[in-house]
Amino acid sequence: MQPVALRHGCRPAARSSGPLLHVSARPANHLVWSLPCAEGEPGGRHAVSILAILISAASAVYTRQSARTAAGALAIEAARRLEERRPRLSGKIEKIGISPDTYQLRVTLDSDEPLSGLDVEMEWTQGFAFQKGGFGIHPSDPGEVALRAFAHNRSDNKPAGIMPRKSMSWPVALVGANAGPARLEATCYGEHGERWDRVFFMAELEADPGAWAM
Repeated sequence: MQPVALRHGCRPAARSSGPLLHVSARPANHLVWSLPCAEGEPGGRHAVSILAILISAASAVYTRQSARTAAGALAIEAARRLEERRPRLSGKIEKIGISPDTYQLRVTLDSDEPLSGLDVEMEWTQGFAFQKGGFGIHPSDPGEVALRAFAHNRSDNKPAGIMPRKSMSWPVALVGANAGPARLEATCYGEHGERWDRVFFMAELEADPGAWAM
């Protein structure tokens, strides 16, 4: 028995009346069967249109995926550059005045870019805390120590920026028994909307010059 294959698609039917099933012989005793299309039906054009739709849809999906990939790469690069510009801060606690509990926290911007704003939070270690009511110090609830401060103008106590290699100071008090280094965490704001969270640094207590007097 000879092998038989069904031809995909259809071919236009002949104008003359005749059998609806057409058989054509191929080499190697291979028979091809095909069904005629109705007269005037654009069967081939339908197939081409479907293929064009599929190609267009695949191209749209690829374009969207490429755009997402490019946007992700740009976001990663922007985050890397922002991290490279992370501000560097240093601090120290200085003894001021003659009162035994008068100190100030001095924070210096050691990096090269100015900041438009600076918030500082002191970790409570049973030692130093900001003096309540001082300029640049956030209010605290009654019975709680003040641990948050901000860069400010000395004249009106409004938030302010800080320039490279310049310092900002706040009054602090030793309200606990631990006079060790103060651990601080800052939030820094750039001049073009940048923000750096969790900028950590330490503030050592400087030796009291009066303690060395003979």
